[in-house]
Amino acid sequence: MEEYIGWVAVIFFIIGGLFRCPKTVISIYTSGSVLYIFKYLSMGLYTPAISMTCTVLCNIGFLKVKKQYLVYCLFTALAISSCLILFNYESQLDLLILIAGWLVAYANFNRDNYINHKLATIMSQCLWVIYTINYNDYPMLCICAAIALTNSYSLIINLYKDNKFIFPMFAPTPSFSYVRSKNKN
Repeated sequence: MEEYIGWVAVIFFIIGGLFRCPKTVISIYTSGSVLYIFKYLSMGLYTPAISMTCTVLCNIGFLKVKKQYLVYCLFTALAISSCLILFNYESQLDLLILIAGWLVAYANFNRDNYINHKLATIMSQCLWVIYTINYNDYPMLCICAAIALTNSYSLIINLYKDNKFIFPMFAPTPSFSYVRSKNKN
């Protein structure tokens, strides 16, 4: 059962990167994180479940808090991720995950800045790729690479197009306008 929950969560994470609105991306990623909580609990892995629960609570905070209070959410997310990693510190590679957690918090802090949100998400997933290569966790490597690639694709496409969901078939067609001459010849 947990395999299916994990794959549905992966779909949420991969599809979420294709949306332009950072708040929509955070909402979809939060849904995927909730599914991972259920997966970890059904497997008896309580530390990752607690970590994902903190992530979900921070994401909800980033979505619901007014703009002037976002800094408090950022520092709370940084403190929670730092404590979780430092209490479970096993190798120097765990620092990559700490920095990746900070980048995710920074990405969510930039919920109103599309470019900073996408760049921070891409950088965090690149750190996860490095981490997973070291531990030969190839399924997670594929997931992190896919998340980084979908966010990169979305960033590249949206730098010059204005659409909500990124597929070439839904891209706006150029409109041609003409100017009527004031002189009648």
